Amino acid sequence: MAEPSNKTTSTLNPLHFEDLEPKRFEDLIRQLAYDYRDWHDLEATGRSGNDGNFDARGVERGPVAEDEDQPNLRNWQIQCKREAKIGPAKALKYAQEIAATPNLYGALFVTSAELSRNARDVMREEIAKSNIQEFHIWSRSEIEDQLFQPKNDHLLFAYFGKSLTKQQRGRAMTIKSQLATKRSAIKILGVINENHHKEILLRSSTSDNYPDHAFRPPKAAVGPNREFIDCFFIQHFYGGIVVAFKQLYMIIDNEKKLYDLEERINMLDMYDSEFTPRRQSIPTIQQNFPYFWGDVDESKRFIAYEIGVVPYHSIAAIDESGDEYAAKPHVYVQPSATGEIYVPQKRLMIYRVGGYSNNQYLFANEEYKRSALFPKRYRRPPVPKDAPQRNYVDPDEEVSFPGAKR
Repeated sequence: MAEPSNKTTSTLNPLHFEDLEPKRFEDLIRQLAYDYRDWHDLEATGRSGNDGNFDARGVERGPVAEDEDQPNLRNWQIQCKREAKIGPAKALKYAQEIAATPNLYGALFVTSAELSRNARDVMREEIAKSNIQEFHIWSRSEIEDQLFQPKNDHLLFAYFGKSLTKQQRGRAMTIKSQLATKRSAIKILGVINENHHKEILLRSSTSDNYPDHAFRPPKAAVGPNREFIDCFFIQHFYGGIVVAFKQLYMIIDNEKKLYDLEERINMLDMYDSEFTPRRQSIPTIQQNFPYFWGDVDESKRFIAYEIGVVPYHSIAAIDESGDEYAAKPHVYVQPSATGEIYVPQKRLMIYRVGGYSNNQYLFANEEYKRSALFPKRYRRPPVPKDAPQRNYVDPDEEVSFPGAKR
């Protein structure tokens, strides 16, 4: 059975650092750096306009020896480069600028570009020639890793309008909503792990045309694009409800791998419905069909459903009582982007005649070839000479084949 298509993804696209102004990028890095060390002081020097090629200056509280009374303060510089690409040559130039800074204990080089291994090695080799004790690099990947940490979610939202915490909460609310819909469907339509044949009306939650178009649907609205569809609830499955639109006679020859459907007789049409006016007479094909069906080998006789799936996440509400036009449960469905109120299924749900109950399964159409196993015309057996003649069919007479309900 096809899985509902509307799936939620938990991934994020790459962050667009290039959309930030240079000073905003510097502010972001400085705020990420607050937890990087135990700072005695951390100030933005880049905003002054005379930054000496550095964008932030920090003073770290270093470890203090037992015999020392004075604090051990260490000078750091942070250099930010909001650039799309930095090659080894440019990386070397930036490293030389950092190495030339006097009285520096540590340095942090930050760029919105992705740095190659070559560029990183060039920078570290140049810094190693200086008196700098610690040198660290944050490229695009390291910055994103920090922003995606829960403690920095407020920065991710402030600078990029995204929040993983809100997404997680939203996902939790979506799951709770789907479970509430599932409980409502079980209560009104029927329990799980059982087959039901309950009449329902699927309704588009965005349509204001009820009930007019239910009687006279627009010519362009066919199949799942109908605004209102009479159907039968069959069963639950893990992602939604299974509904049937046609109930057809079917012959399957497992030895020859052949099958055929009698699509001229839809047994679901025989149920009374405000949207399917009751017929005043039974077509000849249906009058004579039982005589043919009774002669078909019982092992080859099946009933097939043309089905669709309504995902729980697309069910807006279920009206248990219906109304004067359709006194049955109304299932309101949020249409898909293409206007469908159910997901059509390619495979048929079938069961063997005489083996009804829960023995339904999906028919693997692709493994069989369709062949004309039903005749074009059904003939009534000869009538005995002494039988009374009848030239009409009583519309109130019980019809003697499965599914006919008057």
